[in-house]
Amino acid sequence: MPWPVTACLLCRNEDRNLEKYFERLRPLVREIVVVDSGSTDKSLEIAGRHADVVVANPLVSFSAQRNLASSRAAHRWVLHLDADESMTDSLTDAITRLFESGSIEHYAAFCFPRKTFDELGRLRKIVESYPGFHYRLYDRERCRWVKPVHETLEIGGPKRFVPHHILHYPDYSRVPEKLTLYTDLKDSSSPDSRRTTALSMASNFIFHAKALYVDLGMWKRPDDMVFATRWLLHQARVRFRRRQKS
Repeated sequence: MPWPVTACLLCRNEDRNLEKYFERLRPLVREIVVVDSGSTDKSLEIAGRHADVVVANPLVSFSAQRNLASSRAAHRWVLHLDADESMTDSLTDAITRLFESGSIEHYAAFCFPRKTFDELGRLRKIVESYPGFHYRLYDRERCRWVKPVHETLEIGGPKRFVPHHILHYPDYSRVPEKLTLYTDLKDSSSPDSRRTTALSMASNFIFHAKALYVDLGMWKRPDDMVFATRWLLHQARVRFRRRQKS
């Protein structure tokens, strides 16, 4: 039985991925919303055949696009998944259990780790890309997206880490195009005036440490423990630098 969820996709020239994307998601969710930012390939044609709602909207910021997609959803719970991503069977099972048990109502958002693979299909296990901690399933009445690039979900309630993976297979031929887009959006956007508090930094550190060491079980192997510690230190440095600049 499909989840009472609207799947939202931000799209631009994704025709090579869309058929499989809809094939994977259609049995799982009750609605699919696509926001297209100017595709010149067959993306709009494919989306028109498979999606419940298709919106054409120029890209001003990624957070605005995600908020627009969420606003067009018929369901309170929203799942954001990119065209080059899929969910493991264990993740779909975990989400099903959340709905069946009713425990999903205790939270405003759910965070998933993501495995990104290189051109040869090898896992890119580096602190910049793994595990990522991606908030993709959330209650749209209690959450909203902020920041124009590398958008962040602002969560108005408890959050939970689910230790099952999203799988990411990027099209590396499009990396230069996307980097140019990110740079243009960042240059044209206003600075983020929100200041990260020491309390929120500490809370995030504890949340991520538990997710890495306990939920993902990285305490069990010495090399995984080293990786988890490196990830936490890397993120602490990044957040500290951002706080100094704000």
